[in-house]
Amino acid sequence: MRNFTIPLIVGCGLLACASIAAPQAAQKPDQTPRFEETLVVTATPKAEKPVTGAATDYFLTFSAPVGVPGATLSAGTYLFRFPLGAGTTVIQVLKADRSNAYAMFMSIPVTDLKRTMSSDTQVVMWRERQAGAPPSIKEWYLPGQTLGYKFIYKEDATK
Repeated sequence: MRNFTIPLIVGCGLLACASIAAPQAAQKPDQTPRFEETLVVTATPKAEKPVTGAATDYFLTFSAPVGVPGATLSAGTYLFRFPLGAGTTVIQVLKADRSNAYAMFMSIPVTDLKRTMSSDTQVVMWRERQAGAPPSIKEWYLPGQTLGYKFIYKEDATK
């Protein structure tokens, strides 16, 4: 069985869908994979945020559970922020109203040479999906940056 990861592009206030593909065992190699589920993610641009925040605050809304290092987030809106300031690789995930912290983890800087400094979208890349587990974020790119953040998972560190 082949697994496919579909990149998710989230634009300024636009709604985007990412499909997680899991081809059926009886599928022929030349057939297009069937998509078993869809995950909807929206990003709130800084100018229109419902909650005021620092320049290092980013809100993402998920329509289904999503994995991040150390936690599985249920459907809802979350604040992804850099608690040590811009340019650091520590990412903290909180409830949108900041009332609950769900995870804080390290990331590795990665570069996407296809992006330009004028890119106005956030991009979320997904990890290869484990059977029975929700999709997990692999990489996250912010608007206007070619530099992104690869999330470090415990199981990746032990390989």
